[in-house]
Amino acid sequence: KTTGQILYAQNEHDALPPASVTKIMTVLLTMEAIDSGRIALDDVVTVTEGIQSYVPMGVNKVQSESLKSNEQLKVKDLLYALLLINANDAAVALAHHVSGTTDAFLELMNARVKQMGCANTQFGNVSGLYTAESSSTARDMAIIVKTAIQNENFKEIFGAKSYTIPDTNLVQGRKEFKTQNYMIDDSTLQTFYDDRVTGGFASYYESYGASIVCTAESKNMNYVAVILGATRTFAENGWQPDIYGNFEEMSDLLDYAFSSFKVNRIIYDGMALSSFKVNGGECNVVGEAK
Repeated sequence: KTTGQILYAQNEHDALPPASVTKIMTVLLTMEAIDSGRIALDDVVTVTEGIQSYVPMGVNKVQSESLKSNEQLKVKDLLYALLLINANDAAVALAHHVSGTTDAFLELMNARVKQMGCANTQFGNVSGLYTAESSSTARDMAIIVKTAIQNENFKEIFGAKSYTIPDTNLVQGRKEFKTQNYMIDDSTLQTFYDDRVTGGFASYYESYGASIVCTAESKNMNYVAVILGATRTFAENGWQPDIYGNFEEMSDLLDYAFSSFKVNRIIYDGMALSSFKVNGGECNVVGEAK
């Protein structure tokens, strides 16, 4: 269950815009800055003057009230807003807190992703917005997620269903926000809920399609699954999806994985092990269970 073996892949090396899935890398770097002691989860972030000038109109921001210039809130609050509701202004605020500027943080993102072996990924900004060219693959995104879930703080936020940002110096009474990943929470839409899913992030942009990354666990197996750029279609009213694309494909993918594979135990408690020599093989000794 910890082999990293790829069980199914289709077009996994095709270069696609990662869109908001980029935010997983933004969170990962923030978590690594926390682990290194450069910042802390409870650090108070003073939001940059003119924060909304960094984020185009009409895109996802912190719900109820967008972030305000000089507003003060914790790193933890921004991380929840980033992963649960895809808040682009939260991505900018975190980048500024970690690296001073978005350009410096972006340089860190692209250096780190290459260090992880993701040769086909290049991020154009810290949030994945369509204002810059970004490119990645399903394979690279799976590596990024696999790396990120080794961090316990990341796993906790990745698996959260809801969060409420406490009152700040400038905004009081923000409403609770719920994850946009309907596979982990059935309070908004019951159709795709799957109790095997332990964490995830979902996004949709008209230009780039519907994407989702998930972790799932069942039958002593743990999976990382990635869908990029699935097709979403809408009913005649023009706004209600009749096919979400990312959720249906992820459901099918997880059903296949959990129904087609299982963990077989070959050595049990109390079994003795012995070894015998091999001549001319790839190794000199092999083990044998008795």
